[in-house]
Amino acid sequence: MRALLLFDSLGFAAAKNGLIGWLRYASLPCLGQYHSNLPSAIVTLHTTETSPVAFDPLDASDIEWWSKITTQAYDRIPDMAGYLVKAGSEGQPGSKAYNMTLADAASLFAKEVKPYGGIVMCRTFVYNQLNESIWTDDRAKAAVEFFRDLDGEFDDNVVIQIKYGPIDFQVREPASALFANLFNTSMALSRHHWTKWPCYQRVL
Repeated sequence: MRALLLFDSLGFAAAKNGLIGWLRYASLPCLGQYHSNLPSAIVTLHTTETSPVAFDPLDASDIEWWSKITTQAYDRIPDMAGYLVKAGSEGQPGSKAYNMTLADAASLFAKEVKPYGGIVMCRTFVYNQLNESIWTDDRAKAAVEFFRDLDGEFDDNVVIQIKYGPIDFQVREPASALFANLFNTSMALSRHHWTKWPCYQRVL
């Protein structure tokens, strides 16, 4: 069995502290050393669309930054799976801040990891972009409304990671409708199997 390692804290801490580039040179040797002890692991690095602080898929300096940092990452972790991208949720800006689509944003990362055989997993919970004062804005269908019209526009090494249910890992819930709305896009199922939140130990 292969493990999936998500270095979430690297992305969150740097984005919140305004660091220019969470994937700093000093941290990469540490990741490489950690990975050397787990040769069978699939390693993905979790980033946000605000790492670095200036992110624009069409900006030459941002493209250069990601190209450099991706090369450094693969030099130290040659079999790194790629990047896990979270955007437009929980206070973290996404592609809308640059008047672009989520497919445009994912494309920057996808192009950088493709020469190494890498993939980009793009998470789909964008529910806090809703205006809750508008009764037709429904969190349960938010992912469908954001991603449905982008079907077929993602690079071929982008995988859309969809939570099983349409809300946020409820005790009982129907499958996300997004699974039935993407026909030309690679998808992955995201399930919840640990007691991360209070009381969830009662429902496992």
